[in-house]
Amino acid sequence: MKVFLKETEHHHCVNNIRITIEQAFPKLFWLSDMEMRSGVTRLDKKKFASLPTFEEKDRFYKAWRPKGKSLFERTPDGYFEVIQEGYWYPYVLEYENYPYNRDQIFAVLNGLEKDFPKTKKLIVSATMKNGLRLSDHLLKYATLPDFRDRRKRPVDISRWYWGVYDQVVSLPFEKAFQPIQPSLEKN
Repeated sequence: MKVFLKETEHHHCVNNIRITIEQAFPKLFWLSDMEMRSGVTRLDKKKFASLPTFEEKDRFYKAWRPKGKSLFERTPDGYFEVIQEGYWYPYVLEYENYPYNRDQIFAVLNGLEKDFPKTKKLIVSATMKNGLRLSDHLLKYATLPDFRDRRKRPVDISRWYWGVYDQVVSLPFEKAFQPIQPSLEKN
């Protein structure tokens, strides 16, 4: 059996972020990356959760079989919906444990914009340095004319937020994330 330490560390951090978010929002719906990669949709999971008895859940599960493949171009580390000011708001979470290269940044930007266009995107970086770098690159790539032309629609950067892991797991949700915008530091 192989153990991938980087992947284990990544999942440990994502679980800590999830626990922090769940503590901040008592009414929360969560869809994990594993569920999304297996073809489970938010509607499937909500339907399953709403069934009142074990027998009904068992029948639903036996009749429904996940397709076994992701429905998304870029599967985020989590999808969740929370109640804020009386309304349900959807979010996707992406955790950057190690600095993404240019292709990975493009994949995150393009995939999450394509698959979750009206959802707020939360990017969490392991360190402040990585977070500032990623924020600057996401902003830069989102506004490049050739990137926008390939996508046929502009990127709504106002739906993108970033935070640093240590702050995300220790500060209130509203203070842990900030909008993606040009930083004062240069790389």
